Amino acid sequence: MKNIVSPFLIGWLLFGGDDGVIPSSVSASYFKNASLITDYPHVKAGDSLVFLREYVAEDREEGADNEYSERFYFTIPKGFKSFGLKGDELNSINIKFLQYCFCMFGEDLEILGGQMTGQLNDDFWTISANIDLAFYYRISEDSLTLAEPINKTFSNKFKLKSLTEVD
Repeated sequence: MKNIVSPFLIGWLLFGGDDGVIPSSVSASYFKNASLITDYPHVKAGDSLVFLREYVAEDREEGADNEYSERFYFTIPKGFKSFGLKGDELNSINIKFLQYCFCMFGEDLEILGGQMTGQLNDDFWTISANIDLAFYYRISEDSLTLAEPINKTFSNKFKLKSLTEVD
């Protein structure tokens, strides 16, 4: 019996058991000949480049309502090979930021400042951003309240994806 238990115990110690943690993940894609529909952000055929960065936070299976993910969209005109934007220039790229969580839903997004740079390489874009955003939440029909500012900082390689692969 000891011979059976020992290999099992050694394997479990070396490779670990299921700890119930789903690791975080990031995906970064861009779409050619696309447009961003802003009412409920999604990508469809058009005449721009649309970028999408998706982040899913680490999750513990035993926790209720603790899931968190986000989508960060923006567009640039077709034909660009590089760009550098800062401050108010960021308003020109149609940034949309959505959070998926057990939290209040922000209705209006304001870009407070920051910068973003991008460079097209052979078949991917390298994009770095450090952007300060703020959501406004509707407390009543007549009032909006500013939420705590959010900083989005990332540096990713955005890989080309076909429009047929969009969720």
